[in-house]
Amino acid sequence: MALKLEVTTPQGTSAEYHRVVGLHLFVDDRLVRLGVKSYRDGEDRHEGEPPRHTPTYDVPWGSAAPLDLPTAYALLKALPDFAGAEDC
Repeated sequence: MALKLEVTTPQGTSAEYHRVVGLHLFVDDRLVRLGVKSYRDGEDRHEGEPPRHTPTYDVPWGSAAPLDLPTAYALLKALPDFAGAEDC
């Protein structure tokens, strides 16, 4: 599971394959920190190339629903940085 969206990283490189690699729930603060690894493409990721960017995103979380990977990707897609991203 990953998201496909071409972006330019802060280092000026292109990345189009974004994978959630960490979820941290802060219960008292009602937020989720999502760790992402961004690769040039899916092929780079599967060949073991290092990610081009490893951002984290803090997202409000007030739901009683379970926090799982599909939910994490839905939260990412709701962020401006991932507007228009497609599941891949």
